[in-house]
Amino acid sequence: MAFDFKPNKVKIDVGEYVHYIRGIPKVGKTTIFRDIVDVEFSGDLSRGLLLSLGQETGYTAIDGIYAEHIPNWESLVEMVDELVSNKKDNNFELIAFDTVDEFMQMATKETLAEHVRQKGGDVDKLSINSVLGGYGGGQRHRKRLVKDIIHELKMAGYGIFFIGHTLVKAIQEKGIEKEYQKLVSNLPQKEDEIFANMADLISTIYVDTKVSGGVATDSQRYIYFRDDNFVQAGSRFTKIAERVPYGAENYLNAFRDGVRNSIKKPLSGVEMEERAEQERLLRAEQASLYAKKQEMKSLVKQVHEKYTELGGKTNDELMVVMKTYESTGNPNNIKTVEELKKLLTEVKEIE
Repeated sequence: MAFDFKPNKVKIDVGEYVHYIRGIPKVGKTTIFRDIVDVEFSGDLSRGLLLSLGQETGYTAIDGIYAEHIPNWESLVEMVDELVSNKKDNNFELIAFDTVDEFMQMATKETLAEHVRQKGGDVDKLSINSVLGGYGGGQRHRKRLVKDIIHELKMAGYGIFFIGHTLVKAIQEKGIEKEYQKLVSNLPQKEDEIFANMADLISTIYVDTKVSGGVATDSQRYIYFRDDNFVQAGSRFTKIAERVPYGAENYLNAFRDGVRNSIKKPLSGVEMEERAEQERLLRAEQASLYAKKQEMKSLVKQVHEKYTELGGKTNDELMVVMKTYESTGNPNNIKTVEELKKLLTEVKEIE
């Protein structure tokens, strides 16, 4: 096999990346997603979708945002299938998950349910560490559930935003006598790493309060992109602002500066936008191909299920029908969605 090696090009468009925005409750995490969509797409809020997971319903006070409440894992899978299969039927470019806390709760419940489906037992007596063979089996399954959801959406051409909460945690490092305080994710480290490792930008919204004589005299919200020894944040871009004042335009400007500074040959603003548009078009093309591939997999699965349902009595008749569309009678070898649909229709008519 001949390999065609090419140098990587830093992506320009905001939708090419995974963003992880964290902060304390009511600090403006969900609002800034709405505002990022507003600024990035010149006021067209239909380009972004917020998936409000589990018990999270913070979007209700945010005007204009496109949001759907996703109460459980089954609903999430159904929504993702819709977004992947019917990408052409919506305008969405960016998808936000609000919040990762609820994402993990839902994935945990689904992992426990999967254990019960496979091995039985009382779900109320199970824990993530005890299921699917233990020894990390439950944790690995839960991680795979989350990553598969994100993979599907990224393959379908969507940019991803995670939204999460923070807390101040006492850190005790090996070799350092005194512990210190740090503003970090409120999730346990292993859970937070699932999202942090997928993210290209981890930003934290923090309220910087000035105190004089024991009284708060002023406060301002900032978005941190770099760790400052108290606020935890980070980015794959080596040259990005440590922090900017809170706001969608400031977030996007910092992001673009990080991108621009990571490109060896300087690009003008026009060149940046032209490359971003090319990336969006390519993403749309790849998403269409992926949706077609997933549809064909689903149709082949339905044919096989019908084959199993019919059993041996009608296999000869079934093979005659399948060979009409593919010489070997193997639906996996059929090349078009249209032929698979026709095959499935005829197969379903066999009794």
